[in-house]
Amino acid sequence: MTIDLLDRALASHRGWTETLCQLSLDVLPRASGSAVSVYDDAGVARAVAAADDRSLEIEQVQQMTGEGPGSAARASGRPVFVEDLTRESDRWPGYVDAIRPYDVGVVWSLPVVAEGTVCGSFTLYHDTGTVPEYLSWPDAVTLAGLVAATMTIDEDLGGDDQPTDAGDLHDVELASGVLAVRADVGVDDALALLRAYAFRTGRRISDVAADVSAGLVDLR
Repeated sequence: MTIDLLDRALASHRGWTETLCQLSLDVLPRASGSAVSVYDDAGVARAVAAADDRSLEIEQVQQMTGEGPGSAARASGRPVFVEDLTRESDRWPGYVDAIRPYDVGVVWSLPVVAEGTVCGSFTLYHDTGTVPEYLSWPDAVTLAGLVAATMTIDEDLGGDDQPTDAGDLHDVELASGVLAVRADVGVDDALALLRAYAFRTGRRISDVAADVSAGLVDLR
């Protein structure tokens, strides 16, 4: 698996982490999507790689709603396995509602650990239907273990080719601070306002953050 990743990454103009996500769909053929996210201190997610455009859109739902299996795996430091996402409305109401159009059923999300610290999540998606005979758990764990290394390589190489949402955590943090001052609320409350508006309008939180910072949207 590691040799295959090396060969693909060297032949590709994409980042190593995106290459790993694409490789995961071959290694785990029952998976229909995969993606990697990192999180800031407030728990705001940012997708840094995905197997394809659909996987990226699905992964960004966690950023928009502030909840989901990836966020749970990151917070707990333990894998999260969901056999039927439609049954998780009590646990993640906003996430389940927002992801419904994508027909995602089974989700595996594993924490990404670097130097003993959980820095992100690696999530595998499967379309709605019967639970497959399924993804090989050891292979999924091996892939998740490689993510920290590929992200380090991408960072060292500059990360310019990553299919990430360019809003960046910095933009969300900046907008939260701006909104906190304008609305006279705490930064956590300002972040909640950003998430609520993003969810209500179906936009990415990074795009909303950019508009707030530019004075194009007033959430007070």
